[in-house]
Formats: sequence, C-alpha cells, structure tokens
Amino acid sequence: MCKLGNKIKSIPTESISYFYSKDKMTFLVNEKEQRFPVNNTLDEIDQLVDPDHFFRINRKFIAHFNSISEIHPYFKGRLKLKLTPQIDDDIVVSTEKSPLFKAWLDK
Repeated sequence: MCKLGNKIKSIPTESISYFYSKDKMTFLVNEKEQRFPVNNTLDEIDQLVDPDHFFRINRKFIAHFNSISEIHPYFKGRLKLKLTPQIDDDIVVSTEKSPLFKAWLDK
C-alpha cells in the first residue's frame, strides 16, 4: 500500500520491480516505470517481502527476480546489475553478498 496525497493505492506485489532508498526516502518502482513513495524503510521491507522473489542487493536496493535484466562481473568479486525499468544509479552486489545472490538466482 502506498500513500499518494490523501489516497492510498494498492500495488500488487507481482508488479513491483524494485524498492530503493534515496535522500532518506524509500520508493517502490513498478513494471510500468511508476515510482511511489513508501513509508517503510528498506530494512522493514526486507522483512515483509517474499525472499524467493526479492533480494536485498545492497543498502539502497531490494530487487524482484524479474527486474534483473543483466549481471556483469565487477571489481574484486562484486557484481554489477542492470534493472528494468532502468535507473541511473550503479547497482552493485558486494563481494560478501555475491555468493548469496548467485545461490538465490539458482533457486
């Protein structure tokens, strides 16, 4: 559920591409490239979403499996991701999280 002014909008989980945090705010981005502010922190969202479908990429991103369009090797065992819809930020999986991320992809 996302609050938009005086309204509360229901966003189906299946349509969520990713959540991200920027400037102390958290946003949800859906498949239609719409962005909605959410009241929860990424830590709270991480506890609410299904871990079979969502992965905490780093401190700024939680991505749905279907939103990951490309994975590239990056420096020192890290991985760089491209998400759909695209976002200008560099999305990097840390060296420590890379094995967990790869195992999650294989599920």
